[in-house]
Amino acid sequence: MIDENEKEIASILNIELSKVDEKLEPQIPTTNELHQLLMQLKETRKKAFRKELGWFLFSAIFILSFYVMMAAKNPIIFITVQVLAVIVIPIGIFIEKRRQNRKEGVVRLP
Repeated sequence: MIDENEKEIASILNIELSKVDEKLEPQIPTTNELHQLLMQLKETRKKAFRKELGWFLFSAIFILSFYVMMAAKNPIIFITVQVLAVIVIPIGIFIEKRRQNRKEGVVRLP
């Protein structure tokens, strides 16, 4: 009796699951739809790139103008900033690489 019930339940479940599978079949996009989606994505990325490039150029020109103005008005401060940058930036890069190596578990022998 139990075997027949289990077989009956299994057959009912199989029938119902096949009905669900038929209804939930995914829509496969056509090549035209994929092409349009790709073109929209490219256009969005191009706009974002142009915007970022504009902000980068604006900030670079601003910083460069500031440094030129500072060098013309007070060269001692300008030279001091340059010397400090030459000293501090390599130290910062060294510390950051060391931190990344520790994070990744790289062990360097002395």
